[in-house]
Amino acid sequence: HGESCLSTIECIYHLLRQLRVATTGAYRGEYDGVMFLYAHFYRVIQMNYLKKPQRSFIHKRNYIHYDKAAAEAAALGLLGL
Repeated sequence: HGESCLSTIECIYHLLRQLRVATTGAYRGEYDGVMFLYAHFYRVIQMNYLKKPQRSFIHKRNYIHYDKAAAEAAALGLLGL
């Protein structure tokens, strides 16, 4: 638990990747989609709280990055910014 810990999905990704290398000798990106989904939903959460900052949630220090989310939304043409 903490800033230096991996999320469950990151652990699963690294486990599967290392298992693939150990059993076949090579990794060809078979599990990269898992990390794409993780990143996608992370962005969805960031955008959700950026659009509705009044929403209550259990704060985890440095998890919701309003400035970073706003800059990314502007770059992607989201939120009408």
